[in-house]
Amino acid sequence: EQMRRLAFGSARCERLVNPLMREWIHAMLYDSRDGYFAKEAPVAPLSSAIDFNTLAGREEYLERVAGEYRILGTKWLTPSEIFSPWFGVALASHIRRTGVRRIMEIGSGSGTLAMDIITHLKASGYGSEFSFTSIEISEALAETQRRRLREAGHGDVYVSRVADATKDDTWIGDGDAQVPTLILGMEVLDNLPHDKVVQVDGVWHQTRVAVDGGAVREVLEPFTDDELICTTLDAYESIQGERTRDSVLKWVFEMTGTPDPVWLPTGAQSLLNAIRHVPNHELLLADFDFLPNVVIAGENAPIVSSTVDGKAVDRGELLGGTPFGSVDVFFPTDFRLLSAMYRSTQPTGKVCVEKAGSFLQGALPEGEHARIRCRDGTAPLLEDYENTSFARFSTS
Repeated sequence: EQMRRLAFGSARCERLVNPLMREWIHAMLYDSRDGYFAKEAPVAPLSSAIDFNTLAGREEYLERVAGEYRILGTKWLTPSEIFSPWFGVALASHIRRTGVRRIMEIGSGSGTLAMDIITHLKASGYGSEFSFTSIEISEALAETQRRRLREAGHGDVYVSRVADATKDDTWIGDGDAQVPTLILGMEVLDNLPHDKVVQVDGVWHQTRVAVDGGAVREVLEPFTDDELICTTLDAYESIQGERTRDSVLKWVFEMTGTPDPVWLPTGAQSLLNAIRHVPNHELLLADFDFLPNVVIAGENAPIVSSTVDGKAVDRGELLGGTPFGSVDVFFPTDFRLLSAMYRSTQPTGKVCVEKAGSFLQGALPEGEHARIRCRDGTAPLLEDYENTSFARFSTS
């Protein structure tokens, strides 16, 4: 009964009856009362910006970051926080080159990236004839964003809207829909819900979550007519040779006796479906293309984690084991699959994927490169987070 209460403690969760895996994950993360992001803001800014020029090298940089985590306790730091303001300066420089005047960010966290971008745009003479809007699903984070941007003096160009970026109505009916728009999503993909599918005897099955008297368990069933799963699976199958995929699945089955599941990024597909309602856009996404030491089984499987005393603790299971809404669930992004998914929504769209270090090196103004280096010449902004890529998708 405790597990049932934890799982269905809010009105939103109580309406979930045998939810698909993505619906369960969405509730875990985003339920308005009990979800992970609905509680105390899980991300936070640095206590003070890192002056890389004063650090001897990588070891001292890592110790500085570890010290920040000790201060923050249970909160996370993202690259845009750790490398503030230079991460934002690089993106602001990209914005200046494109000339776009309408900027939107999905999931702005503590608001640091928005603040750094706006600060640099104003300082560089970009003018005030631009707007920056955050689309934020968490009311707690949206309020943090509004406060910080207002205190920074950017209330003239900045707005934070509480909305779900994966929903059509967030983007439909926007009077500025024809205006060229840059949409940013920095470490958004990893927290979007996935569906878990398994191929059994050549037939794909989907996963639902059942609560039986306090025990939470997975239930496999043959595919129904769920459009998101079918669309995402079509993209998944389009990027790999049938012989290769089938041989891998057969090898896993022979070694383990059980078929290997695939975690389909149906939440990302929903996001791409919704963004097509902005007809003139560039979508700039950055996220993990690989996660090390994943315990949960399956292709593109997630890490389920929390921070304890400033250190990440891998919980090792998605269902049960921890109070509902108390853990972060994040997935790696298969950027080849993501590109195929984007093309399913924008057949004539342009796609470009590159490693984070390459993108940031090209975007950061040449005159700023010395500012991001430690005394031994290392540049954590360009060299750290080697398992991260950028995707640039555009309608033209």
